[in-house]
Parts: sequence; C-alpha cells; structure tokens
Amino acid sequence: MAKTKQNTLRFGLPKGSLQESTFALMAKAGWKVITGSRSYVPRSDDAELELRLIRAQEISRYVEHGYLDAGITGADWVAENDSDVKDVCELAYNKQSTSPARWVLAVPNDSPIKSVKDLQGKRVATELSV
Repeated sequence: MAKTKQNTLRFGLPKGSLQESTFALMAKAGWKVITGSRSYVPRSDDAELELRLIRAQEISRYVEHGYLDAGITGADWVAENDSDVKDVCELAYNKQSTSPARWVLAVPNDSPIKSVKDLQGKRVATELSV
C-alpha cells in the first residue's frame, strides 16, 4: 500500500469518457481539479486531497484493497467485481444526456464512514446533475 500523508484522502476518479464530467462535478463541490493530457495524477486546490485517475472498472477494487480511501465508480462495476465496499451515496451525472446514471461513492467496509451523515462538515457533492 502506498504511503500517504496523514489527514490526506486518497480519492479515485474515473478516467476516460466521464473524466470531464467528473471534474465538473468536483468543481461544483468546491474543488478545482487540474491535470495534463497524459497524467493519471491530477492536482487539486485542496492539500488534503490526493487524486488518482483510474479506469472506473478498477476503482472499487482499489478501494477494497486499501490503495484508495474512496472513489467514484458505477454501481455496476462494484457488483461485477463483487467488491467488499460500502456505497455512501448516489451521484446523478452522465456523459451523454441529462438522464442520471447511477454512480456510488464507495469506502472500505471497515471505514468509519457508514453513511452520508458521516461526511457532515466535509466538502462532498451528493446529488448533482452536470
């Protein structure tokens, strides 16, 4: 497992076709995300947020195994991977239309975060359409 600074949240974002929509979602939540065209390590204006761009298919596995603290991925990928993670909230955004896609914020089962209420005081968007 990668060593990270204390009080840093290692957060996985889906790369590829949903990348720009995800960056817009993060902006609406108050974070500015900057990345180069070939970088998998975007930067944020929040020193306590360590971002990684990862294929959506793999994010739940990285969370389950502790390489990430949390990540945004599709509920279908969590189910297909049979990942042992906790869905924290549903996010409504889609790359193609205004119809919502079901995405979840996942954390490891042994995380102290068990519901959206546990994120109170944190900067997290829970229901947003982009």
